[in-house]
Amino acid sequence: MSKIKWKYILFITPFLFILIGYRILMPTITENLELLDEILSLSNEKESVESLSLKIKEYQAENKRLEATIGNLSNDFPRKENLSRIYRIIGNISEKYHVLLLKIIPQPMESDSLGYFLTIDLSLNGDYKNVLGFLHHIESNSQNFRITNLKFEKSEKKLPHDLTGTLRIIAFLSRTNDEIVKK
Repeated sequence: MSKIKWKYILFITPFLFILIGYRILMPTITENLELLDEILSLSNEKESVESLSLKIKEYQAENKRLEATIGNLSNDFPRKENLSRIYRIIGNISEKYHVLLLKIIPQPMESDSLGYFLTIDLSLNGDYKNVLGFLHHIESNSQNFRITNLKFEKSEKKLPHDLTGTLRIIAFLSRTNDEIVKK
């Protein structure tokens, strides 16, 4: 009987080891596989974060370059308040001389070494005496307006006054302080 016991023991022992190993090692192997999967996932996330970090740095550098460009370009234009002041001056003079401004068409701003100049095309209507007063005031104004391209004719439309015309006014602005200056 002792031979039979050893036979059974030898036959059952490997199965027991396999069964015990399966019960002990399988959860460990499964945990290790899950950890390996998590490590690979974190590694991919790290690469993704590093890639995004590099893109952010590139965008920040591009943003700084564009801000510098915008800053340089904004120095090339007068402030809106000064442009509004030009229109207000022209409007006040036309009101003073009872000249009706039919159209005000600003042209693109131009510049030279001294500053900017804004060209404005005007259509107006008024009495002969009032239009002359308006033109004289614009030309002799200390704010440095220059008049070019005058064209006047008798009003054919039903407008309040006899004289209708077009003209071009050029207003000069200083480059340093954006003020209207003499040129």
